[in-house]
Formats: sequence, C-alpha cells, structure tokens
Amino acid sequence: VLDPPRAGIHKSVIKAIRGCERISRLVYVACNVEAVVGANLLDLCKLEGKGTPFQLTRSAAIDLFPQTNHCEMV
Repeated sequence: VLDPPRAGIHKSVIKAIRGCERISRLVYVACNVEAVVGANLLDLCKLEGKGTPFQLTRSAAIDLFPQTNHCEMV
C-alpha cells in the first residue's frame, strides 16, 4: 500500500518498486489526483523500464472529507 505525500512518489522509489519481483500487487492512495495520473501512474504502468509494469485494474474516489470538494483516489 502506497500513501505518498501530495507531490507523489519519487522516480527512484518507482524504479525500486518496479524492480522488486516480490511485489505483484499495489494499492495507491492519493490525495492529489493530478500527481498520480500525471506521472506516478504512468511510470508504474509503462512498458519501458526495469521490471514488470503494473496494470491498472480498478480505481475509486473515496470521500473522506464530507461536505468539501476533496476526496482520495484509491
């Protein structure tokens, strides 16, 4: 389970995760959707790079902050 800060995960961490053969599933919790979709998700799922790419199977918006415009993406 990854729950990174708003800026997302550093590229070196993504490389380490992709290179670890024991990690076959990943749950990413994000409060900043732009960081996830803009960089991290693409880096985790792209074919190029070391290790097997992850495949996005599901996503959901979770409302942890009622009556605000903020939600978490899982």
